[in-house]
Amino acid sequence: MSLTIDQEIPSLAAQAGVRLRAYDHPSSLDRYTVVFDDGAQRLTYIGMNASPFHPQGFGQHGELERHNLGSHLGKRINISDLPQDCKRLVLQDLRCLAQSMLNAA
Repeated sequence: MSLTIDQEIPSLAAQAGVRLRAYDHPSSLDRYTVVFDDGAQRLTYIGMNASPFHPQGFGQHGELERHNLGSHLGKRINISDLPQDCKRLVLQDLRCLAQSMLNAA
């Protein structure tokens, strides 16, 4: 039995040792932000619009300091509330993280 994307994301996040935080800021080009929280001071994130794989879409990785998390990222939402393509991008990153954890072990 294969997992749905909404089941696979939390499973891989746990494997990779990260907690995901999703934000929605409707008036921003990078409307959706997903932060990968591994407990460190410096966190990685993906900023994206609803179509990060489209040639005119937006999907960019970055880093921020923990103290810079805040309302400027938008309203907190559940990962399951992200558009399907955004979930797909998060899943791709989680697969890479989980694989690198396995390789490091």
